[in-house]
Amino acid sequence: MKRWVYNTTISQKLWFLSGMALVLVVILFYFIFMRTTRLQFVEALEKKGESVSQLLATNLGAGLYLNDKSYIQKILKGMEGDSDIAFLYVFDKNGNQRYAFQVVNHPLSRDSLLQIGPKPLLTSNFLIIKKPIYFYREFQGYLILGFHDQWVKNKIASQEKQILFGTTIFAVIIILLTLGISNFIVSPIRHAIHRLGQYSYENNQLIRFPESGKDELSQLGITFNKLITQVEDTIQKLRDSENYIATILDLSPIPLIVADGEGIILNASSNIQLLANIPGKELKGKPLTTLLPEGDVEVIYSRISSQGESIDNYITSIDVPTGQKKIVELNISSLGTRDSGKPEFIFALIDITEKIETQREILEHQNRLQKYNRELSQKTKELGIANEKIKSNARKLDHLIQISQEIIRAASIADVLKVLIHQGRTLIDANKAIIFYWNPKQKKLVPSLSYPADYLKKLKSIAPNQSFIYKSFEDNESFLLNEDGINASDCAILALKDTQVISTIALPLSEKDYKFGVVVYIKEDSGVFYIEDLNFITTLVHQAAITLDKIYLLQAFREKARNLEKAYQELKSTQQQILQLQKMESLGTLVGGIAHDFNNILGIIIPNLDLMRMRGKNDPELLKRILIIQDTVERAADLTRQLLMFSRNQDVHLKPIQINNLLSRIARMLKRTLGKHIDIQTELDENLPLIQADETRLTQVIVNLAVNARDAMPDGGVLK
Repeated sequence: MKRWVYNTTISQKLWFLSGMALVLVVILFYFIFMRTTRLQFVEALEKKGESVSQLLATNLGAGLYLNDKSYIQKILKGMEGDSDIAFLYVFDKNGNQRYAFQVVNHPLSRDSLLQIGPKPLLTSNFLIIKKPIYFYREFQGYLILGFHDQWVKNKIASQEKQILFGTTIFAVIIILLTLGISNFIVSPIRHAIHRLGQYSYENNQLIRFPESGKDELSQLGITFNKLITQVEDTIQKLRDSENYIATILDLSPIPLIVADGEGIILNASSNIQLLANIPGKELKGKPLTTLLPEGDVEVIYSRISSQGESIDNYITSIDVPTGQKKIVELNISSLGTRDSGKPEFIFALIDITEKIETQREILEHQNRLQKYNRELSQKTKELGIANEKIKSNARKLDHLIQISQEIIRAASIADVLKVLIHQGRTLIDANKAIIFYWNPKQKKLVPSLSYPADYLKKLKSIAPNQSFIYKSFEDNESFLLNEDGINASDCAILALKDTQVISTIALPLSEKDYKFGVVVYIKEDSGVFYIEDLNFITTLVHQAAITLDKIYLLQAFREKARNLEKAYQELKSTQQQILQLQKMESLGTLVGGIAHDFNNILGIIIPNLDLMRMRGKNDPELLKRILIIQDTVERAADLTRQLLMFSRNQDVHLKPIQINNLLSRIARMLKRTLGKHIDIQTELDENLPLIQADETRLTQVIVNLAVNARDAMPDGGVLK
């Protein structure tokens, strides 16, 4: 390589270097500039993506916090028309997809998207940005945006055309410049070389070029002579620099230190004692680490060797022997290489302890003020949210009062349950509502009413178990359960899918010690219930339980009143029966006495009639009269026996009786006693056999039946 360099002319080198420069510039310009351009275009796309995603993430926080799907769709619907967006996904904090928009297919799965880091990811076809979504510093989920890189490719293709055109222009310029340099620079240099060959050193004196003429060689001679003069002046200055530096150290108001390249202190100003409480003379010959921290000394010399010969505004600290720590600002400059052959540096130390403390206090005040501003902004937002909640709760409270009045006015259990289902559901914005009523016979909670009505067909009775619904009934306790609190068995009881986002409230429908059942309200994929909702619906359910208790008490009172009325009527009837029995008993006693007396009279008449009949056998007319009297006396005897039977003093006498004769005789007697408005008819079977009976008692039974029949026909009728 050296041989080629020495064996080629300047003109050849110029053409070679021009060619190499052209190639290198083209290569470097193309790759570096194109890479920079691509990065710029990608950065522009990233800035757009960052601004869009940041805006969307800020607006989506409230939607995910409230679980408002319509609000999320409303915000993201407008982004579907952006031609740069390839796909868009929204995931909640549990990784569930809440919104999706996709123009083109991409190979990334849901898990791959969620594993993307916070920095934008540039693939072969897409720029993917993943943004966390917060609502008042509470993490809610992720927004993932995918942008087409076609815009970047189009921009790069256009830029490549411009680069090709510029490269061509640059090549032409390089060729023209090479020709110019070859003609206007190389030729004068050849002349200068020819002239320089005429001069040499004489007597150890520096040779000076002739300065006559105005051509390039003469100008080169003038410049060379000036350089020689400056070298001589510099040598003299170096000889005087020690005295000069010592003077500066004595007169400088700022503490100064001179050190060599190995970190040894060569000299120090006297006022260094005011800063470090160490006399400057004691520091000579000691390492810089005596005054400055060892780590800072290493950093300073490393920066001097790598970046340059001076360092400005380097902040460090020094430990004063009194125990105080001072903060200083270092400004370091190079003094060059002196007689020792080692580079020397001068250190200026400025005490900025008070300045730093003041800046620190100002910064602390600024940070405190920013903190107060953030807290004030946060409190303002929280106050706004609280104000909205108060307004919403006021509306719900007014609605609660109206529903409570409607429940109080309800006249039946069914009316109370309907209000509890329909109005209670609207009070807390529930999608579904069910009332499980306790069946004491089955010992189960039976679904009795629901919204919607066809939802009731999907539900089954709940036997004693560990579900939160039965616990609410058994322990008389309210439950508010959101996603994590509802297990698969509870979802099965409510005929819901365990993959749904569900929020439920279960309330015992009870008053004092009496339990009516459980009321359940459900929200599906439309937000969650809050503690305010639980408080409102608890008040309503308690009012419904009180109303149900009053209705049950009223029904019990009415049933009791009906039973008392019935018992009173039965008591009156019993009293009348007892009074009648007492009357009949008295009458029986009286009749018994009369019957005995009358029977005694008949006992005298009947024997005498027998004697008269025996004597009147020869007188038919008399015998007829006697038989009539005897028949009448026998009827009187029968009547006496009936009276004795009525008075319970007559014994039972069974004998064969022809029932048709008995009925005919009783029918004739009843026609005279029942009245003309009763038509007595008989239908007798002539083939009836004799029966064994007490004629008197059987007659009494038939007469009693006839009298009862007559009493049942006050307007007359037929007695068969």
